[in-house]
Amino acid sequence: MKYILFASEGTIFPIAKKLKDAGADVTVAIADTFDSDIYSGVFNKIKADKVIAAMETIPDKENHFALFEDCTLYEYAEKALSYGYTNGVFPTKEHHDITYGIEKYQELVMGSFSHLESCVHPDKPEATKDVDVNMVFHNGVPTYSTITLATKFRDAGDKGMYVGVANSLVIKTDLDSKLNKLAFPQAVHELAAKTSGIFIWMQT
Repeated sequence: MKYILFASEGTIFPIAKKLKDAGADVTVAIADTFDSDIYSGVFNKIKADKVIAAMETIPDKENHFALFEDCTLYEYAEKALSYGYTNGVFPTKEHHDITYGIEKYQELVMGSFSHLESCVHPDKPEATKDVDVNMVFHNGVPTYSTITLATKFRDAGDKGMYVGVANSLVIKTDLDSKLNKLAFPQAVHELAAKTSGIFIWMQT
């Protein structure tokens, strides 16, 4: 399997490095908005427009895994889907509009979600712990789910672009748990069913 990773900010770069260190064939594509020298010298970063154009003529698309960092890259992801790629994570315009449009988000969930309150640290009010529930689908089928307890304050020595959840505790949950039934209503499953490859929904 060969890997093509598209980045808008670079949060996907540690995955690229891990794959490269493991000996995998990795191509890293960056959006025009990307403006950073992080991971320079670790691997080559190629403009996304050039990579997506080349992807159209790759013959063995089934042997490639395409991963798009976030929903802002949906135009590239939708092109990859139109070229016949099926392995990977492909955010679409619908995913983008739901993620960045609160009205569409509220319309989708229709009040089905049970609100999970943040827990405030008694000695450090700024150190809140959020509860996130996550479900991963593959070609519309739920594959596994987790609950995440995320510590939001910065700890001494934290590294990376996003250091606020460095102490997250991730626990695997049963797919048919009551929590998942509350957090992932039928509307989420219907959206996942329309999505090729991997689809991840996180509810905070």
